[in-house]
Amino acid sequence: NNKGGTVLCSRKGCRSRFHFPCGYLNNFLFKFTGAFKAYCAKHDTRSKAVTSSRPCSICLEKIGGERGLGVQIICCDNPLHHSCLQRMAISSGQHHFRCPLCNNKDKFQKRCIEAGVYIPIKDADWEDLDFYDFREASKPTLSCIAAVCQSMEGRLSCHVGTDWELITCDLCGGNPVHVNCGRLDIHAPDYICVDCDLNTGDT
Repeated sequence: NNKGGTVLCSRKGCRSRFHFPCGYLNNFLFKFTGAFKAYCAKHDTRSKAVTSSRPCSICLEKIGGERGLGVQIICCDNPLHHSCLQRMAISSGQHHFRCPLCNNKDKFQKRCIEAGVYIPIKDADWEDLDFYDFREASKPTLSCIAAVCQSMEGRLSCHVGTDWELITCDLCGGNPVHVNCGRLDIHAPDYICVDCDLNTGDT
């Protein structure tokens, strides 16, 4: 009931007001569907907090305690943390948000909505091109493979246009060597690595 609370409890006659973040942190019920009703702790329409000897199947920690409220999933009768379900929903989006145990979608989502889990209509995080950072994966770390690398700065050093530029194989694009270590012509550093040289020799 702090001054400035913008959310009013939906129970008729209750005058409790609260901020959304404050209510969420205190396990107040928010229904992210229909009229978007909200209920204070006194008028929460959910059943009592779930307690179970079985751990949450998402984080594998016990129900309750620091993780907070548990939700009994009706599709396969397993308890899961509300906080774990919410993180999973945010990451998965509506299309991919399914029970992590039985893969049910309809019953699972209906129960989660009843329990106040917000399920966004969005693409899953892993469908975002930046999620896996393929651009970084396409930049492999180059290291001189010469039996004896003569660079004073080590095998990873690379100075373009000098004797210490790393040159990759013309055929496979791998197995780099420094111009000097591979005894290459600095003006035309054509280079076939040992692996490719052996393969071409067999044909």
